Amino acid sequence: MTLLQKICRLKNPPVKERYPKCINVPENIVRKPDPCIYSQDELTASPEQIKWENINIRLFDVGTGGFVRSTFGLEEGSSYRIEVDVRNCSADVVAHNTRVELFFAPFGIGGIVVGLTHIPLSQSLVNIPPGAAQTVNTVWVNPTTSVAFLARVSHPHDVNTINNQGWHIVRVDMQEPGNSSSPIFPIWNPFSGMRFIKVLILEEGPEKWFPQSEIVIGRFDDFLPVGELPDSLSHIIDGHLSGLGLNVPDTVPVGVNHISHLTAYALPTLDGPETLVGGVTYYIQII
Repeated sequence: MTLLQKICRLKNPPVKERYPKCINVPENIVRKPDPCIYSQDELTASPEQIKWENINIRLFDVGTGGFVRSTFGLEEGSSYRIEVDVRNCSADVVAHNTRVELFFAPFGIGGIVVGLTHIPLSQSLVNIPPGAAQTVNTVWVNPTTSVAFLARVSHPHDVNTINNQGWHIVRVDMQEPGNSSSPIFPIWNPFSGMRFIKVLILEEGPEKWFPQSEIVIGRFDDFLPVGELPDSLSHIIDGHLSGLGLNVPDTVPVGVNHISHLTAYALPTLDGPETLVGGVTYYIQII
């Protein structure tokens, strides 16, 4: 070290020498923001709580201003306003410059394997105060009839990334009391090496209309003899859930909404392990 460097060091000692009692704060206890959205991924440990009608994503018809629940059977070429609520689950750190993204995919379970199409938002970067929420929106012209929406948030210092994306996919059918219903939902097998798709059905309300609360696609049985799944990253199992047919009781009063949440998991063997594929919320409105 030269004489000049020694003199400079005496006048401007390193921070640790000027403040010898200072310590470095461990990375794991540094306070960080937690931008979040209702996320099915976060609830995989509690499958009975997973719903696919996302409370943080809403759709409105621009022409009428009315709320649109179903993402199935939309009018092609019509304009819809989409609102997305993004939250900061941190109690004391602002989530500055949180990025918000919105996409759509084909309607169905696991449609992400077909690809996501970006939907531009009016604002892609937001500042979210601790414990608060911000709403971003856009007007979107629907290029097809039936879609699934995916909203995603990201932040370079996010303390928890398991709650960063959420799906919104809903089908609404009208039925009269005493009739039967056979919903058809496309299902994609997004994972190589998976031989089975297990579908769990969570029905809200005191009455159960589906004959079973769980089915396994790929297993030969009397209920759904569809055989093993091909080992393919993008195989579509279109319509195999039509075997779920249910009967609407003839005593159900007009105006009742029967709500079911169908969640699918891929399995390499019948014993697991299970990997979340996707799902759909299914409404039956009694008319």
